[in-house]
Amino acid sequence: MPLTVRDLRFRYASSGGFVLDGLDLDLAEGECAAVTGPNGSGKSTLAAVLAGIIPAFVKGELSGAIEWPGAGGRPAVILQNPEAQILCDGVEEEISFFASYSNGREARGSAAEIAEAAGLGALRARKVHQLSYGEKQRLVAACALWGDGERVILLDEPSAHLDDDGAERIARLLSRRKAEGSSILLIGHDCGRFGGLIDSRYALEGGRLVEARGRAAGPAPRPGPRPGAARFGPVLCAVHDAAFVNEGGEEAFAGFSCEIRRGAIYGLTGPNGSGKSSLARALCGAAPLSRGVITWGGRPAGAATLRERVAMVGQNPFHQLLYKSVGANVESARSPAGRKPAAPPGAAALALSIEPLLGRDVETLSFGEAQRVAFLCALLRAPELLIVDELFAALDAGGIEALCAALSAVRDAGSSALLISHLEAEIAGISEEVITMNAGPHAQGG
Repeated sequence: MPLTVRDLRFRYASSGGFVLDGLDLDLAEGECAAVTGPNGSGKSTLAAVLAGIIPAFVKGELSGAIEWPGAGGRPAVILQNPEAQILCDGVEEEISFFASYSNGREARGSAAEIAEAAGLGALRARKVHQLSYGEKQRLVAACALWGDGERVILLDEPSAHLDDDGAERIARLLSRRKAEGSSILLIGHDCGRFGGLIDSRYALEGGRLVEARGRAAGPAPRPGPRPGAARFGPVLCAVHDAAFVNEGGEEAFAGFSCEIRRGAIYGLTGPNGSGKSSLARALCGAAPLSRGVITWGGRPAGAATLRERVAMVGQNPFHQLLYKSVGANVESARSPAGRKPAAPPGAAALALSIEPLLGRDVETLSFGEAQRVAFLCALLRAPELLIVDELFAALDAGGIEALCAALSAVRDAGSSALLISHLEAEIAGISEEVITMNAGPHAQGG
């Protein structure tokens, strides 16, 4: 067996119970297995243990046996947070490093071939920080999968931030490696985009794996009846003929205009790199537009106005959780005087399943749990506009349902929401109007 796990147990130093509790796993040569489960079930903890991150960098109690093929082997790893794996400043530099050497094995092609496989051929001259989150995930995945030697490949939420083109490219690389005998372990709350590769399915329940053949994720829940346009209030904010130019002088988008009305839920879609997150940062006052105007209530709005009235949950929720404990982050997010959150803090925490997390350290949270906490913190600020970037990336069905209920409360209170995702069908299902950003040097809204 390329991978054998026996009686694996782990609990974090800052929490009481075992997250993994007697877990067993056998992964055969050329087999692709999927491990699913709700937020907090231990999926990312399992990935961190198998990748060697636990116990090297995270404190806790670990026991059990893990046997790899060969002597002291480790898998090729693609983590849920691609920023944690990128080592170099530039895209070309990062690819070249992996093309020449990684874990003692040679890559199969040049840096140009790796970039093309990821769909990043035109971006090789960029700095890594200029990439979108989805482009970073493409970069990490292509580097990890292009090499030769590792017999086990471990992926944690591998398509969470990828558009359809990116997911198809990674699926092709995985299919090639599987055909050559590599074993693949997919970990995530929804592995459906790689369904054609999967041979066996497991659910992580009570710290152990149980067979879950035939289980599939259902459609994304909706936030309730979608009101007609006549119910929308006046224009809250608007973007007029906007453009955003990155530090390398390239336009992420140009000629973009849109309106956001009070009491409405909007979706914002588009492929990786089309400028969705750049627009979101401009709307919350974090980054200025290169050209164009943002108005609030019909008047030009500066960064200070936007920061006061807009709250955003970014793609990496850990960037927004600045205090060590969950409770301290929630307490710091209380709304300014005179502004009442759309949902009572206690009720919102209960609906989002935050109460059991209040005593935990942020570093022990899964990505989905961190997203729930960041969303609650944003909600407690009582914003007039709430932006959630890639809301489907880490949340399970229960998390999406709770988020949708909170969004309904935001809408009913007269505030608005802008939900960003590359998953067009899913975002359309919970939005009353969808704005599309088209990729390219002159991307516009449609």
